Amino acid sequence: MELESQSRERDPTVEAVVQRMKTRSRQGMKKYGMAIRDNDRPLIEWLNEALEEAMDLCVYLQRAIEEHNVSSQTKIVKPKKQAKSEKLKWE
Repeated sequence: MELESQSRERDPTVEAVVQRMKTRSRQGMKKYGMAIRDNDRPLIEWLNEALEEAMDLCVYLQRAIEEHNVSSQTKIVKPKKQAKSEKLKWE
């Protein structure tokens, strides 16, 4: 019962992400010797860095989808095209 209560108070998946973020932050502090907020790079550099990370994420997601499709022989369900006034329908 206590574990069930804790599960409702804290999502284990979110907790795992938080732990990974803390670990990554410590690694960054060790590597760069400063907190990210103390790095005074120009805003455009931060934006470009974020865009590059987002593009990498897209590649990783596509690779995972391809592996899933090969292993399960399933395809991603794509929405059917329809009038803008209609709700989205899935094949």
